[in-house]
Amino acid sequence: METLSLMGYRVLRLHTSHDELAFKTIESKSAFDQVVSIIESLRHPPSIDPALKKDGSVSDKLKQLAELYDAGILTEQEFITKKAELLARL
Repeated sequence: METLSLMGYRVLRLHTSHDELAFKTIESKSAFDQVVSIIESLRHPPSIDPALKKDGSVSDKLKQLAELYDAGILTEQEFITKKAELLARL
């Protein structure tokens, strides 16, 4: 990922294994920096709470899973998948 600022607009370049994407914007620096921060957090997601891996009741694990989802650590798909796994244990 690269960022640069040229003549009143900002450019965000994302490099993937197949493409290079460039986004140009004249939005405020703070909005641009927020987008960059979100992308960086998605590139390096935090690890899942080790408490979910410990033995415990399924209901406790479901509560912890919901907290991770509410905090934005898990995507909706990750939440749904893990929730189904936990419910299958009942």
